[in-house]
Amino acid sequence: MNTKVKLSARDIYEFSMHNSYYNISGFIGVMISLVALVGAIFSIGRTSIVNTVLLFIVAAMFTVIQPLMIKLKSNKQAKMNQSIGAFLEYTFDDEGFTISDGTNEDRVMWELILKLESTKNLVLLYTTMMRAFVIPKDSLASKYPEFRDMINTKARNARGKLK
Repeated sequence: MNTKVKLSARDIYEFSMHNSYYNISGFIGVMISLVALVGAIFSIGRTSIVNTVLLFIVAAMFTVIQPLMIKLKSNKQAKMNQSIGAFLEYTFDDEGFTISDGTNEDRVMWELILKLESTKNLVLLYTTMMRAFVIPKDSLASKYPEFRDMINTKARNARGKLK
């Protein structure tokens, strides 16, 4: 099975947000923000303005500031990385898959895939806990069910399944 993929800054942002928030540290960060927000609201008029402002800043840290920083980093990465915005061709077979940009080619065996995840718009094939091959679902279009079944079968050592 072949597919052409063109990653965008939006795809990188979605992957980075998913990586940052869909784990225990992301959950803890959001909980800290919520507790700080409640504390800030209840501190209004009861404590110094400095304490209230600091609590609002802590509340914004994981819910406003970090997503903005991830957005800026994704945009910067998209501008600096030549493979983002260019077409990559993925060729999937029984042993693994090949990624080609027309001049360079990489081969990844199914045994190297540690984790499978899918988001609303992306398929993520992780080779480490922080590095994944990001495939936009719209590049698969009607081939997605066939692709999903193949990946779930071939990457049998990976945690998770594509939905």
